[in-house]
Amino acid sequence: ISQSALASIMDDFIEKNEIEYMELMIKSLEKISEDCDGTYSKILCMYYRGIVRWGEGEEREGGEEIEQAVAILRALGYENKAIEYETMYREFARKNNDIKMME
Repeated sequence: ISQSALASIMDDFIEKNEIEYMELMIKSLEKISEDCDGTYSKILCMYYRGIVRWGEGEEREGGEEIEQAVAILRALGYENKAIEYETMYREFARKNNDIKMME
């Protein structure tokens, strides 16, 4: 995973004032270095790119990217991680929909 790709994703989170999700990503990236290989970090990057796209209003495209990342995690045997990230996505989507409904 390239430093520039990570910086770009983090800039997106900061720009959208989604510090909570940026902190979650940083925590996840720290976890990667502990127990996962390079493939996992690429999948995680895909997942967070999907979150950013979804948050920017590209719900379908972002959702597809997130679902792909979760499916790949499952296929590689990271079932617990897949469940964890799928749950985080659902929570993000629910909160985002609640915010849109309030506006």
